[in-house]
Amino acid sequence: MLSPILFALATAATPDTVAVQTAYATEPYALIAPYQTEERNFNGKTFDVKDALADNERLATADVPTPLTLRKGDALGGGDYAALRVIKFSLTAERFTKVKLDVKTLANHKVFIDGTDQTGKDILLEPGKKTVTMLALTKKEDKDSFNVSIIGEHAAALTVNAEGKHPYSMADMSLGENIYSVSLSRKGTYLITSYYSTKPDGSGVYRTVLTETKSGKELRRVEGVPTWKWLTNREAFYFTRNAAKGKELVTFDPATGREEIMAQGLPEGSYTLSPNEDYIIINKSTNGDNDKTPSLKKLRQPDDRMPGWRSRNSLYKYDFKTHALTRLTFGEQSVWLNDISSDGRSLLLSFNHFDPTKAPFDRKTLVRMDVSTAKVDTLLCDTTFISNAKFTPDGTALLISASPAAFGGIGAEVKAGQTPQAFDYRLYLYDRWAATSGQRATATSTSKPPTAATKASSASIPRRCAWRKSSCP
Repeated sequence: MLSPILFALATAATPDTVAVQTAYATEPYALIAPYQTEERNFNGKTFDVKDALADNERLATADVPTPLTLRKGDALGGGDYAALRVIKFSLTAERFTKVKLDVKTLANHKVFIDGTDQTGKDILLEPGKKTVTMLALTKKEDKDSFNVSIIGEHAAALTVNAEGKHPYSMADMSLGENIYSVSLSRKGTYLITSYYSTKPDGSGVYRTVLTETKSGKELRRVEGVPTWKWLTNREAFYFTRNAAKGKELVTFDPATGREEIMAQGLPEGSYTLSPNEDYIIINKSTNGDNDKTPSLKKLRQPDDRMPGWRSRNSLYKYDFKTHALTRLTFGEQSVWLNDISSDGRSLLLSFNHFDPTKAPFDRKTLVRMDVSTAKVDTLLCDTTFISNAKFTPDGTALLISASPAAFGGIGAEVKAGQTPQAFDYRLYLYDRWAATSGQRATATSTSKPPTAATKASSASIPRRCAWRKSSCP
């Protein structure tokens, strides 16, 4: 005899059973018998109509119309041929729960939850809405019918075929199509938009579209995310591709649809074309040194745990007229090109270094380089919380994307003593020459206008350094 406690536990664990009263289905697809040259195939297997279930698994994710309404007990068999149907219904859960699908009177079927095969498996539901798709194969002699139940400890709390709104879920945030990047042409005539779609298995599909902004007309579409970059002084973009003579630089004019080859046989690397289209800056990566003992790794800093951390980026200039390749940067740190001035004479470069003695540990230096002499002028040194920087159109100042905590917190809008979100970027206007004359740098993208309280003194913005594994002087 069970004790009262054990009896209570057994009673509490009794699962709920919820019958699916209604589902939606496609018209039956007739499965005709194939032409057979022999009774058995090369592997000695005879033909089995049930193979159609595996052959048609893609229907579980296809957007097929389901005009028929099935009710519990409706017959599915009969007809002159074997038939395949797609049956769908939804389950909405308010809590995490585990259930099973009990299919009583349907001999040949597969079950998919949001496109994933869950036939014969426990179904793990999280708060939100799930689509159940069944592939049902019936033979003409079968007496199959629609009789499906959900069995689980909290199945009674599920809603079958809920209408209207549903709980916001991780799938709503991560699945479906999203914008990956956008880029406008110089005059805003054309737009390059890259999209990505996340599938239930976590993989992604990318596509890129060129459109005319005024009419919305699609001019070009490719798979993936190509490196299309707009030219500075005309309504065209450029890209690179492999050819018989090596890499070539190609421009594309959306107005005419014509391509033009600008250069061939280019060195390896990624490229940025100058505004005057007379040279390119090339990023070239080199692998860092490896430890002599493969089984023992000495970490230079915490990020050295990451694959590829020891690779370093250097910049080169390739001149179209002379075809000469000139190294512009050399050293222990990776140096990156942030921008080229509109006249093509100056480069905005940046590099980072790690300082474990003071937080924040990652520190960025920005320099302006004369492209003809490679001489540099330090604009910002050992600055923290900076993400990216560009020249203003006239080249006299910088537009900087950075955290609200950058530049002494001039972009912060939180109360005193609070720490702003590091990735809630602001746009800053930094006038290096104004700062030297005692004026201030300002944040341009806060929700309130700059005041005396949202300006930083030039003394708080280090400007010059010769970096040698130490802080700026």
